[in-house]
Amino acid sequence: VIVSDLPEMRKLVLESDCGLVLGNEDRSPQKLADVIKVFWENQSLYQQKAQNALTAAETLIWENEQKQLLAYYQSALATSSS
Repeated sequence: VIVSDLPEMRKLVLESDCGLVLGNEDRSPQKLADVIKVFWENQSLYQQKAQNALTAAETLIWENEQKQLLAYYQSALATSSS
């Protein structure tokens, strides 16, 4: 996974170690090509990041997020009702 340096994208990639973040100053076509080349030339790095992405995808699914959101909203509603 290669992402732009946006807060939530950066957080996801860094926490799950599933890719590389391109800084705002690195958003040129050449820099993107360079990063792709890193993955192409280092298959073990690619495999590691790909496996981490699959692991993250298993936990960052709607069913898990739904439970957290429902708990948050129920807590917020209970607090506001008191």
